[in-house]
Amino acid sequence: VSAERPISTEGPLGIRRAYPGTLVFVPLGTTELLVINQVPLEDYVAGVINAELGKYLGRELWRAQATVARTWWAANQRKFAAEGYQVSDDVRSQVYHGWPGDSARRFDLVEAAYSTEGLVLLRADTNAFVETLFHANSGGELMPAAWYFKDSPHLVNKPDSFSLDCPQTFWTKRVSASEWVGFVARTWGVSSSDSDLREAVFAIDQPHRREFLEWNGKKIRFRTLREKFALRSSWFSTELDGGEVVVRGRGYGHGIGLSQEGAWRMAQLGYGFRAILEHYYPGARLEVL
Repeated sequence: VSAERPISTEGPLGIRRAYPGTLVFVPLGTTELLVINQVPLEDYVAGVINAELGKYLGRELWRAQATVARTWWAANQRKFAAEGYQVSDDVRSQVYHGWPGDSARRFDLVEAAYSTEGLVLLRADTNAFVETLFHANSGGELMPAAWYFKDSPHLVNKPDSFSLDCPQTFWTKRVSASEWVGFVARTWGVSSSDSDLREAVFAIDQPHRREFLEWNGKKIRFRTLREKFALRSSWFSTELDGGEVVVRGRGYGHGIGLSQEGAWRMAQLGYGFRAILEHYYPGARLEVL
């Protein structure tokens, strides 16, 4: 199905979306359809900016995210080739829900994409694409890629003051104390009643990002605790409050690469998209596809 204007759709839950390009419907058995949006690259990038940044506005922010999204696509454009399409519309790739219904916002999104048309981030030492990871907020300090993924010279540990004083800089969560210490004790194969262990896990102090919680020659990644207890980030400290552990953390996401709220703050302060990208992917170079 193709049309001169973006194709308007409404899903079973009443969610309305508009898709540029062409929609192809592929039968999956007798009761389902796979819908594939065939769309020009920059129109796709505009849709990714819309979905990934949501309420955060700013031309330079959007231009930075456009370059990040385009670089990711260039490096991963055959990720789902076996399934008959290039990339998915969810977090397995980049979130893409077509274009917004607001025509003014749509115009600005498309302008941000086409004003950076073809620009991608390449490694300083090779012609390989930078792994353009991003997250919501770093909490004030970026994490090196090697703590979660493979090492990269452009995804490093460094201060990120732009991510301070943002909506998602700080968070608090309460967790059952017995579940918290029990999980660590089982992981390390020790007794959860050990007083030294309990002090170590109930009084974590992490003024700067660390990869591991260490105790008595044993280690557990802060990432593991984050994933087990659905915490916003792996940068947190703890204190015991009765039968609960109060977990106080900083940032939202893995903390590697572009902090979307930090980039938003940079744009508010007058930084251009090139400066934003240099801050979050230091040493990477911009080239046209």
